[in-house]
Amino acid sequence: MAAISPPPVWRRARLGAMDVDRGWQRPFEPDPVIEAYKKDVDRTLLRENLKRDVEERLRDLMRLQRFAEEWRRAARRTFG
Repeated sequence: MAAISPPPVWRRARLGAMDVDRGWQRPFEPDPVIEAYKKDVDRTLLRENLKRDVEERLRDLMRLQRFAEEWRRAARRTFG
């Protein structure tokens, strides 16, 4: 059986890193910059946030925006 060449780049992006049926695998090399930042990210918070539905996340975002606006007003009153 002859080796099957991988599909074009645009198709590979949709298929993901591996296509078992066709017998080829795109090499995965982690980006060193991303790896350096990952150690400082608490992924448990990201996972917990993604468990919530969109409405809950939007409500929290709106609450955070109100909080930030309160701080801005307080800073303007205090520092001019």
